[in-house]
Amino acid sequence: MDYGGHDVPSRSRLTWNTSYDLTKNDNITLTMNNLLDRDNYSNRYGNLDLPYNWKITYTRTF
Repeated sequence: MDYGGHDVPSRSRLTWNTSYDLTKNDNITLTMNNLLDRDNYSNRYGNLDLPYNWKITYTRTF
């Protein structure tokens, strides 16, 4: 892509998602984003994507 006379490289973001069922109704999920901590551009305007980050989610179904 062209941004103000220079190219904005497009790179893919490496994400890891793991989910584990603790019980029939309980689930925990770990998501790790941008594992290689690259400076990825999120759009054609040159805005950078978030650096490496992670999230733990707990879900209870009724």
